[in-house]
Amino acid sequence: LAGLQRPTAGSIHLGDTNLTASTERERRHGRATRLAVVAQNPYRNLLPYGTCIDNLRFAQRAPRSHGRRNLPPIEPLLEELGLMLVANTRCDKLSGGERQRLALAAALATGPTVLVTDEPTSQLDDANRTRVAELLTALSAARGITLIAFTHDTVLAGCLDRTITLHDGRISA
Repeated sequence: LAGLQRPTAGSIHLGDTNLTASTERERRHGRATRLAVVAQNPYRNLLPYGTCIDNLRFAQRAPRSHGRRNLPPIEPLLEELGLMLVANTRCDKLSGGERQRLALAAALATGPTVLVTDEPTSQLDDANRTRVAELLTALSAARGITLIAFTHDTVLAGCLDRTITLHDGRISA
């Protein structure tokens, strides 16, 4: 769905762009300017030796290199996600919940229209799981972002407007 690989069947559209028929360059441009991915393990989205601010600045490099200039300011984003007090803390010193929220902030720092998350709450305790689930749904609604969450978490699934269940790689009723 994120345009990282071509599907074996069907097509994927990001707005009016058919990612399936696009060139690698066009897919790279779409991923850099319109789509963000938050991996299951937040470290896959983050520079462990960088501070929160470093990570958000780094996340904004790709959209800027593709001509995006209207990116969200970093400090309000950190504030919104409850990370302002740790803004200058190295990522490897953050708690699991803080890292997951930082990964989400890094994704949102690119100004995406589509946010794809893979098990965004799987490594969190109950309090942080609820907080991240509420943040995901509130932020996507407030910013007009299409949120696609792959999850086994019934709490997160319950917060979403629509759920589609996959069984053995196929959509089931």
